[in-house]
Amino acid sequence: MCVCVGTLAPEFWTAKPSYSEKVDVYACGLIYWEILSWSESGFPFQDMTEHVLYEQVRDYNHRPPMHKLAGRHPQSLLVLIQDMWSRDPKARQSMTRVLEQLAQYLE
Repeated sequence: MCVCVGTLAPEFWTAKPSYSEKVDVYACGLIYWEILSWSESGFPFQDMTEHVLYEQVRDYNHRPPMHKLAGRHPQSLLVLIQDMWSRDPKARQSMTRVLEQLAQYLE
């Protein structure tokens, strides 16, 4: 399995990682951002070394920029993405809830 370090949740980047299914919610939020940005902003974190990336995401809550997506996409969708990549895994919604919210956009 190939894993892009840019999609790893902050809880992976500790001496003794402890994580749940919420790591998938985090990664999915980053993938949604990529889809919405249509490569306009480049790959998230492309200008960082792996070590700097770990520190920025884990310690400083660095996430891809949302300002270019504002106005082109519903604000509620952008908030959902930001919620998906919350630093605190407990604050992230379940994937079931994420899918329910996304289904609203298809109706």
